[in-house]
Amino acid sequence: CHPLINEAIAGFFGDLAYNPNWLRHFNLISEDTAGKLSHRFKEDELEASIKVKLKTGAVLGSWGITHDALARLEEVIAVVPTEASRLPVDFFKGDFEETSIRNGTRPVSLSISSTVTFYFSPRVLFENSKLAQAVYKCKDIEEANDALHLLEIRTELDLERDLHREKNKKP
Repeated sequence: CHPLINEAIAGFFGDLAYNPNWLRHFNLISEDTAGKLSHRFKEDELEASIKVKLKTGAVLGSWGITHDALARLEEVIAVVPTEASRLPVDFFKGDFEETSIRNGTRPVSLSISSTVTFYFSPRVLFENSKLAQAVYKCKDIEEANDALHLLEIRTELDLERDLHREKNKKP
């Protein structure tokens, strides 16, 4: 997942995290199914990130894809097809080939960890994330993007804008 999206979500949980009547956990499909990390860093970055979250008490647990879950995921993907959701399903079904998404612009290598979802406490995530706190009071995605730029974080929104500019350049 990407910093702007992850932290905007965690920032949104800033208020909700302290409301005992609302959301109790936040999940994250573990692998980089959106092609945002380089292959050699995926497993190392994922493990390092999970270790930090374990130390803070943010990890509530994890669960791998089961055959029942696979059937449900396939039903959802049939209605709302997304590349990122499809990849863990493909891996679970035995498709271990490297692939790409976003019209071939983002290479993605999967591993067994692609089939695992980690569950986190939104309260603990928020309390331990300077990025979430940076976007917490932002009024819109532009303000959140600017707040992350102040922390020298380049976001997926920046990437999308770059791709749009390149696509629309006049020859």
